[in-house]
Amino acid sequence: MYCIIWLMGWRKKCDPRATMKLKAIIILLAIAIVLVPLVVVQVIRPHQLGAYAPKVRVTKFLDQNSKGLLKYFLVERVEGEAPGDTFVIAVQYNFSEGISSVEVKDGQILWVQGPLMTEEIYHPEYHLFFGYPQIYVYQVKGRGLWPDQLIKMREFYLSPFTSLIAPIGLLLPLGDGHSLTDNLVLAVKTILLGLTAFLTIRLRRYWGNVILILLSYSFLAMILTAVAWWVWVITGR
Repeated sequence: MYCIIWLMGWRKKCDPRATMKLKAIIILLAIAIVLVPLVVVQVIRPHQLGAYAPKVRVTKFLDQNSKGLLKYFLVERVEGEAPGDTFVIAVQYNFSEGISSVEVKDGQILWVQGPLMTEEIYHPEYHLFFGYPQIYVYQVKGRGLWPDQLIKMREFYLSPFTSLIAPIGLLLPLGDGHSLTDNLVLAVKTILLGLTAFLTIRLRRYWGNVILILLSYSFLAMILTAVAWWVWVITGR
């Protein structure tokens, strides 16, 4: 936002150098808005206690439940930490995220994530066991990003719009998933909204500045959302 205020004096004089600087900043901000969510979801990964996330090769279909929604496959580890070089994955087609976009068949290579299944936690009357270590698959991917990364990216891209209701969020009481960190982020977003509105009205005659203001707002809203998520990943609150 400081660069916008700094450019106000230049823009009024129609200085060609200011116009070039303005265009360069707009382009850089647009690129950052596209790339930052992708980088953030790669760098910040929530730790799931006891979960494995190996790349595997499917070697054999073993069995399924009566409705065909829970299927068991024998797989070999290709890379990543796993409970063994050969183990079983249990894929639930109405639960495992990303399974609709991946075909699980013999010879297929894919990534799976999930905890180790034991008969003490996953009762034998509901699940089958085959004498191998076994993973209950929470999410699966072929290439690209994990399903939870795609969901988080969508949240980042929508944050400039969801941040518009930040003042309303400040009225909610603490507790029930609404923490002090959430309130701090909402307060900063509220200030950001006010500053954005002020600068937009102040510089409304210059379309380039208005675009810069809105892009700056969008970028900062994404950063604030990323900070809130990072704090949640670290503290769990």
